[in-house]
Amino acid sequence: MSLQLGRVYTRQQISDMLGGSIQAYLPVASGRVTCGCFVPGPAMNPNAPDEVLFGRPDESPDINKAADLVFSQGQVGEAIPVFLKLDKGEWEFRGEYLCIGITRDERVVRRKMIEYPSRGQFHGVLRFERVA
Repeated sequence: MSLQLGRVYTRQQISDMLGGSIQAYLPVASGRVTCGCFVPGPAMNPNAPDEVLFGRPDESPDINKAADLVFSQGQVGEAIPVFLKLDKGEWEFRGEYLCIGITRDERVVRRKMIEYPSRGQFHGVLRFERVA
């Protein structure tokens, strides 16, 4: 089954097609991030899918590893399919995106936390660009 722009999928369908966890927002399978499943809006990712705020106040080793992986994939031109959550169990395919940036710079993170106070704490920002 090929992904169709604008079509809505469940996380199980996404996992069955692409691999990886049905819970992670950057699912990993065979050492690569298979897709991005982002929750848009002020409480999570106000600028998704172009900007994704990642991590939690704790160390979040799996999240940090996935963030580094998706950026590395982007550096070699490997785009990932991106889905945005519409409602419970509904994820809309928004296209193929290349991760073009990552930062954990405290100044940037602090500025974003002030800009989006309802998001709560996080420790990094990923930038994406749609390629298809």
